[in-house]
Amino acid sequence: MRSSYQRYLWQLLALCLLAAAIMPVVAWYDLTHCQEQPERLLMQYQLGKIDQLRDVDTVFVGDSSLGNAIDAGTFSKLSGKTAVNLALTGFHGYSASYNMIRRVIRHGAVRNVVVVQALDMMTRAPSYEGYAYSAQVMDLLDPRAFPFRELPSYLKALAGIFFNTQSLRNLVYFWLSSTTTPSWLSNDYIRQGPVRSVDEEKLKGLPTARIDLRNTWFLRKMAAYCREHDVNIVYMHGPTLDVRADLSGDYLRRVNDLIAQAGIPVVQQVVTLPLSMMGDSPLDHVAPENKAEATRLFWERLRGSLR
Repeated sequence: MRSSYQRYLWQLLALCLLAAAIMPVVAWYDLTHCQEQPERLLMQYQLGKIDQLRDVDTVFVGDSSLGNAIDAGTFSKLSGKTAVNLALTGFHGYSASYNMIRRVIRHGAVRNVVVVQALDMMTRAPSYEGYAYSAQVMDLLDPRAFPFRELPSYLKALAGIFFNTQSLRNLVYFWLSSTTTPSWLSNDYIRQGPVRSVDEEKLKGLPTARIDLRNTWFLRKMAAYCREHDVNIVYMHGPTLDVRADLSGDYLRRVNDLIAQAGIPVVQQVVTLPLSMMGDSPLDHVAPENKAEATRLFWERLRGSLR
């Protein structure tokens, strides 16, 4: 009886070890082949652009405030030099921008990197999932990428990605489903949803107390990597609803100081727009029909900071 019980435990242990070995493979296949969410498709789309880069003048990295605001073709015409927009989403955060910068520089020659993130990005917690999704294999388990005290948080996020039972369900659904992926791309970024409004009278400015100083780690890493490879790096806040920017003066000054202390020059003049020019996220998404105008405003503010 005892022998049968021990044999059962050994079989159970073997099954658990087999599952632990298989789940990361299933999760990887799910992420790279089965995911149909626009955010996942966007990552593959932007990484594909990096594969095509040769000699480029200006590369933009950042979140959806960038993706909806700057048309690379228009910027190239205004500047007379090549520009590429590699915007991801707010979920990916500064950590993914750091990875995108490293990918670009490793791939080939680039003169300018412009980081564009939503005005409130410094209030958000660092995205360790965003780091994992955007990292090259050589960087995935690099302990130097994080402060030592943050390593447990990163490893927890990594485990959540690679040992997620949802991946197995996604894989089964993908094999059984005959549906086609809807069109998600519009003007080089995720297609916007319905226009939303906001009560401007109820808006409040961003408070300095909400700034998460852990974000400065990745800003310093960006600055050091660009400096090491003689690449000019500039920071510019994403386009912002004018009312919100007016109410966030103290926050802006504090954030600009932190970014500059991290080693990245900041373009002080924010592109602020009225509600009538904003789109599906009225605080920081420019409406598609105003993307060219937003691009022009960014060029006017950036032109003196680029090589």
